Amino acid sequence: LVLAALLAYLRREAVPAARRWVWSGAAAGLAASIGLAVLLTYSLSHAASGGARELIEGITGLVAVVMMLTVGRWLHGKSSTVAWNKYVDRQMQGALAKGNLWYLFFIAALAILREGAETTIFYAGMAPAIDTSQLLLGIGSALVVLIILGYAMIALSARLPVAAFFRAATVLIYYLVFRFLGESLHALQIAGKLPAHNGHSLPSIGWLGIYPTWETTIPQLLILAFILWELLRSRRTANRTKAANGITK
Repeated sequence: LVLAALLAYLRREAVPAARRWVWSGAAAGLAASIGLAVLLTYSLSHAASGGARELIEGITGLVAVVMMLTVGRWLHGKSSTVAWNKYVDRQMQGALAKGNLWYLFFIAALAILREGAETTIFYAGMAPAIDTSQLLLGIGSALVVLIILGYAMIALSARLPVAAFFRAATVLIYYLVFRFLGESLHALQIAGKLPAHNGHSLPSIGWLGIYPTWETTIPQLLILAFILWELLRSRRTANRTKAANGITK
């Protein structure tokens, strides 16, 4: 999505020569992401073989929660088409104004590397909770969809419904944040790094990552309150922006 927006901007501004810098940056970012994935996979498997599997699962899961929470906030903030277009225009105008095409290279490379790093940690946090076959099937299915969407957006200049896409992605990510938080804290309890005080009135819901302990339930309630507050705050900001634009017009 980021690449398609960058290339569309260059096409709109009639700067076709700069496109190869974007593609080169994307390739460099992808190569760095693959290297990071291999390194992280090796490091985690080596650490887990030393008998600290639950501890590693808990730590990587919590890191994934923090990163996904950040991504969720970013996606929700860009769920307005106007906000997304302003974001892309600001990045590209800065690059072209400086007259340094290397800046385009770094924008594309960092965009891909950031997504690659987040995806790697995301999968590392998810892997312990599902079968390997399901994980590989999900990755393969996502790759097929990504190739189709990428071709449609870049080669055919198709337009995705940005607002709907970002809203759906935000809901999915916030669900995973809630679930991963519970599962990661539970893994730390199994590893003996976190106490476990059972609550007889607390439910146990596997698909939500809810366990009947206060140490997992209270953080999940707090993160749920934060997510709801963030959604309401973003909606109020969007309403104020619309009102201001209406007055300006």
